[in-house]
Amino acid sequence: MSTTFLATHLLRSHSIKRWPLMFSVREETLAGHLADTCMLGHLLAAVAVDICGRQDIDPDKVASYCLFHEISESLLGDINSKAKHINQETHQAIKTVENHFEALSIEMLPDALKARYTPLISQNKNEINAKVAKIADSFAALIKCQWEISRGNQVEFLEARDSIQEQIDVYAEKYDFVRTFIELFLNEDITRISVDKLMPRDWVKNTDAGKMRD
Repeated sequence: MSTTFLATHLLRSHSIKRWPLMFSVREETLAGHLADTCMLGHLLAAVAVDICGRQDIDPDKVASYCLFHEISESLLGDINSKAKHINQETHQAIKTVENHFEALSIEMLPDALKARYTPLISQNKNEINAKVAKIADSFAALIKCQWEISRGNQVEFLEARDSIQEQIDVYAEKYDFVRTFIELFLNEDITRISVDKLMPRDWVKNTDAGKMRD
């Protein structure tokens, strides 16, 4: 079953499409979403620890939570968040299904590894590192929406962005490290920063045209 674990959660994650009910200018896969969330989660936790002085948060543990936070999607696919939260009964029913596939994923592991990975796969959402991972997940979704909107896809993603921003605002009100993270990394729409803005402007002087100025 160990080979099944990698086949399911490593390889399949590149084929699972996120936001399946919506047209995307650029399709997002589960693998891409997990990578984005891991980076955001580690940075967010590092801000909490190194800048805001939190001692109960571990950036490496947060990144691990981020890596496994959607593991059931490898078997279920992405379920629309609005549908998932439309009422308590629906939410609980979907959580039951997700929990089943999380348990199935744990069973794929060798017995010697189950104790290590069970808390990461079947997460305690009240644990602070899992909470930070959830916030990172929301930031990843917000950035996805901003990217689509910046490429003209307002019809599909404008309302989604506003709903996610509302959640981010709640997190920012509660946690100072979320506010600091936004000030440091998201004080402008990063989806509108072109590659030319990322590179120093003085590269032109090294071109043939630039050398003619001398």
